[in-house]
Amino acid sequence: MSQPAVTITESISVDVELLRLQRNTLLDTIDAIEGSKPDMVDDFFGLDRDDVVDKLSGVINLLDGLLDEAEGFTA
Repeated sequence: MSQPAVTITESISVDVELLRLQRNTLLDTIDAIEGSKPDMVDDFFGLDRDDVVDKLSGVINLLDGLLDEAEGFTA
């Protein structure tokens, strides 16, 4: 089992397992949004489905980068 938190820099400390859980939750959210009708997301949230998926995908990329860095320190 990995350490609960990994220090990447003096100002960045990462709880790897929590970060992975958060990333996976976002992936599940993206899957749910992509599987919905575009007008449903717009009507319910007032957001453009494709725009939301693109923006959340950017956050996923950031989280993946942080996980790669953190796992490099725990390996």
